[in-house]
Amino acid sequence: MAIIRFITTIFCIVLIGNGCWRQNKDGGTSSQKKNDGTDEETPQQIAKRALQSVVIIYMSNSQGSGFFVRDGIVVTNFHVVKGSTEGIIKSLETKQEFPILNIIVEDEENDLALLKIAEGYHTVLPFGDVTKIQRGDKVYALGNPQGLEGTFSEGSVSAEDRVIKNKHLIQYTAPISGGSSGGPILNTKGEVIGVTKSSIDEGQNLNFAIPISKVQELLNRIPQ
Repeated sequence: MAIIRFITTIFCIVLIGNGCWRQNKDGGTSSQKKNDGTDEETPQQIAKRALQSVVIIYMSNSQGSGFFVRDGIVVTNFHVVKGSTEGIIKSLETKQEFPILNIIVEDEENDLALLKIAEGYHTVLPFGDVTKIQRGDKVYALGNPQGLEGTFSEGSVSAEDRVIKNKHLIQYTAPISGGSSGGPILNTKGEVIGVTKSSIDEGQNLNFAIPISKVQELLNRIPQ
């Protein structure tokens, strides 16, 4: 009987070990996976990829941030380009400068603008699903506050649908300041969920972003 129990014990250990190996092989226990199996990225990975898309915008009377949403098309805030007749963008990754050919779409109501840049290879960031945003979600902001190029900060979603002056905005805590306007707000998968809009100076980390779905609506007006 002792021999039978010994053989049974060894057999169980082999089965358990094989099951653990299979789980690791399939990625079920990876720390870089969510419970639903979707990939997350490290902050370093997100920053590196986003820097390939984000630009600093110099207009004739203002400065801000933006990022590529299509090859040759940059989104930013309307208030960054309002009243300006010409400007350039500068790639944070390559430091190359490109003239702004024209403003394709102006959406003053939602504080958005689409800028036309000479076409070439430009990294376009993927859009996230704003309907899945929840309070407490970790987010990242990337922009050029006070001209400090490529500033990357971390925070969380304070409110996924904050209504201010009849506008639906994402409230978040990732620090921003002047010059960040127009930069992307990214989730933990490196997807853009919003466009930096403003902050309330009287408070601490009371920052707001326009849902990326509003940008998609503008892009739908433009032929592919």
